[in-house]
Amino acid sequence: MTPAAEAFCPSNEPRLSFMNLDDPAATAAFDHRTHIDRFGDRIHFWLAILFCVSVGGPVSVMESTGGALVICFLIRAWFIRRAVKLLIVQVPLLLTLAFCFWQSTTALCSADKHEAILQAGGMRFALMLFALFPLIRYRGWFALAIAAGFLLGNASQLAESVGLLPRAIDRSNAGASQGRIGGWWPEVIGGEVLLAALGLNLGAMYQGVRLAPANGKYRIWRIALISGLLACATLAGIVATGTRAAWIVAAVLIGLAAVCIIARIPSRKARVLIAVAAIGSTTALGLVAYAAAGEGVNRRVIDARNEISRMVDRGEYQTNTGLRIKMAQWAWQAFTEHPVRGIGVGGYRAYVLAKKPAAAGNEIAAIELFEREGHGHCHNALLQAMATTGAPGMLLLAGAIVTALYAGFRRGSAGVKGGPLVLAYAAAAPWALLAMCLLWPFDVVYISAQTSAALFTAMALCPGWAPDHAR
Repeated sequence: MTPAAEAFCPSNEPRLSFMNLDDPAATAAFDHRTHIDRFGDRIHFWLAILFCVSVGGPVSVMESTGGALVICFLIRAWFIRRAVKLLIVQVPLLLTLAFCFWQSTTALCSADKHEAILQAGGMRFALMLFALFPLIRYRGWFALAIAAGFLLGNASQLAESVGLLPRAIDRSNAGASQGRIGGWWPEVIGGEVLLAALGLNLGAMYQGVRLAPANGKYRIWRIALISGLLACATLAGIVATGTRAAWIVAAVLIGLAAVCIIARIPSRKARVLIAVAAIGSTTALGLVAYAAAGEGVNRRVIDARNEISRMVDRGEYQTNTGLRIKMAQWAWQAFTEHPVRGIGVGGYRAYVLAKKPAAAGNEIAAIELFEREGHGHCHNALLQAMATTGAPGMLLLAGAIVTALYAGFRRGSAGVKGGPLVLAYAAAAPWALLAMCLLWPFDVVYISAQTSAALFTAMALCPGWAPDHAR
């Protein structure tokens, strides 16, 4: 392993583990699969690459490649059971499985069993925690594949903006009339899933800047440059979707990354230069994106201001922003009524509509708007978990994500195979998971297929344990 690669591998750090997995016997058990299924790894690897690229693609393609990947894992599971055993004792996965079980239990008391099945089905992408684990040492390649897939999504946005998409797609794109550009995604979903790519690219940029001064290698600086350019392209795509929640989360992510990057640069002069360059490039990018989608951006900002004014001044909740506030209030009421078992997964819509006979004034208008628009959740992940699965469900879900973030940031790219760019993107995986978590106040990301895939794939790339051959 080259010195540049070793810089990315904190091999002496303690590991987050449920058992003593640092024993060399654990790595030997993990590697046993290569002796009995040598070609299986190769097939599994390319199926995983295809799925990771498709995370940023149309939902039908993502579902197909994800299904093939899971089937491949199931076929191999018995033959590589020694490696699989090392997965099922890790805290993030155990908490995720516990949440899935508790969520399924609460479905028994849901007022809408059909909706319960649909919403619980979003958790199917938690299978990626299993399907990607046998190849966890290649997680840097998977992160790069995810970034490449989202870059293709940005290309579809560019194609739409210049009129190159087929007319049938343009007609189905309802947001196009509002100056919003989603490419092959619906605009709201596009803005949300692009946050995962933004987190990956910002995290890789941070890794390059952090290690370049100590390593003294120009190619490490090139990692920061490449990932920074990809982050700019992703940010332009987020702006073009017109998704206001994604704008807010992107601003927070960029601020966090800027603070981390500037704090890691030892030279004061270099810190000032990097800060000026970052501000200048971000401003230039903002002007370019505004020139391309300025009308849509202006309309979204004006609409948000007007909706907030109507809610504060006249108590009107029958607007986009006002309804989201009201849905959060209804979710809190549901939690206070059933704090332990909740109202059952999938029961939120039925709970809100049951309030209609006793409602009056602005509240009944908000319920009617809620009914017309077909909302099935409260657009807040934690409140939705509290309302539908109670405090136990919310704690299990939050615990699974927090332990995965801890493991991802703690381990970095330890045990990953690849060059400096691959190692940088492996260490950036928890940034993608953090980006999806910052979206929780605005959407229930574990219900929708594409946001759920981005969330759990990022979580799968933050394992509680992985073989560390660098030791």
